[in-house]
Amino acid sequence: MTKKKSDYDIGYGKPPDHTRFKPGQSGNPKGRPKGKRNLRTAILEELNRRVVVREGGKEREVPKWLMALMALNGQAMKGNVRAALAVLEMLRTNQENPDVTNDDVLTNDEVQIIARALNRGPK
Repeated sequence: MTKKKSDYDIGYGKPPDHTRFKPGQSGNPKGRPKGKRNLRTAILEELNRRVVVREGGKEREVPKWLMALMALNGQAMKGNVRAALAVLEMLRTNQENPDVTNDDVLTNDEVQIIARALNRGPK
């Protein structure tokens, strides 16, 4: 019995013609189910959930992302250099109009304070 020689070889990366997707045919015709949450949606939903925070004897509700920022700022105020740098970096990257103010120029005293803090190393 002899095999019929076809002009299309079947092999690795070359499936038979009858199993290949036809032009315009999708491999996932129904697509992703509607309402399916992705990781970004889940993260944003969790960070926007509100929690009760007691500050100065008063209770108020704040989103979790704000609570995390408050905790980071608290660590920076206690002397954690990495937390302080993280807060300053967030401030720098989230300014509305960074080129409007000239506050980004550090004085010599500020440069010396930062240099001393960096030379001290992590706590």
